[in-house]
Amino acid sequence: MKVFKFLLLIIIFLSIITMNVLAIQGQEFISFGTDLNRAQREQMLKYFQPAARPQMLEVTNAEEYYYLSKYVPAEQIGSRAISSVYLKTLPTDSGIQVETLNITWVTDGMYANAAVTAGVKDVMIKAAAPFPVSGTAALTGIFKTFEQAQGQPIDSKRKETAYQELVITGQLGEEIGKENAEVLMRDVKEEVVKRDVKDPEEIRIIIETKAGEYNLELTEKQIQDIEKLMEKINMLNLNVTEINKQLKSLETKIEGIQRQGEKIKGILALILDLLQRLVNILAKIFIR
Repeated sequence: MKVFKFLLLIIIFLSIITMNVLAIQGQEFISFGTDLNRAQREQMLKYFQPAARPQMLEVTNAEEYYYLSKYVPAEQIGSRAISSVYLKTLPTDSGIQVETLNITWVTDGMYANAAVTAGVKDVMIKAAAPFPVSGTAALTGIFKTFEQAQGQPIDSKRKETAYQELVITGQLGEEIGKENAEVLMRDVKEEVVKRDVKDPEEIRIIIETKAGEYNLELTEKQIQDIEKLMEKINMLNLNVTEINKQLKSLETKIEGIQRQGEKIKGILALILDLLQRLVNILAKIFIR
């Protein structure tokens, strides 16, 4: 009888834990830009399609300015809070999944990169607006909804570094292409964190090496911006295993860009070979 009671207590205990875990997973949150009108909010709800009644939050323009004004011109932030975010918690090790609507400057990969730097994990995110916007402000909504989901604030240093990462990646994307920028930033971050590199010169070598692997040419300013960012990121004690788990969605892009890089290298090698043959032929003609 004592054994039966003991087993019954264990079953009840495990059932409570399971119910709590299931309750945590699948939570839904929506953060509206506070300047959206009623019709626009309805439009966002139709896009987000929450399964139940999500917790509703708002993001103000003042909240956007608090972090973004250090890195983004005022005209890019704007004077209204428009971007909205849907966040749903997922089972452990599901990673960060992102999709966007009417976001013109920030890509899904950029959001994921910045989010993992801040400590966001295992969530589905939809960042959207009723009309085209840059999307920088949506990161505020991502952080605000995740803080609500985990029941505690995100570390301020992580949050500020994530904002800086988003802006630098976005600016880099204007010059080398958005997908190239997000993949390069992800690779450099992973390498710096994995090797715990603190020396600026070593970080520079990693940046230049990774850029070379993707046949990307960076300016001195771009290298310096990434280098300073990586110095800050390495002070956050990120876990490379966790980065890889959370950014699984970028793997397909990375493979695609790597294949494209190999194709470019192959074409260049073919051109060089043809030029060498031409030189040899001309040399034989004129030597005679």
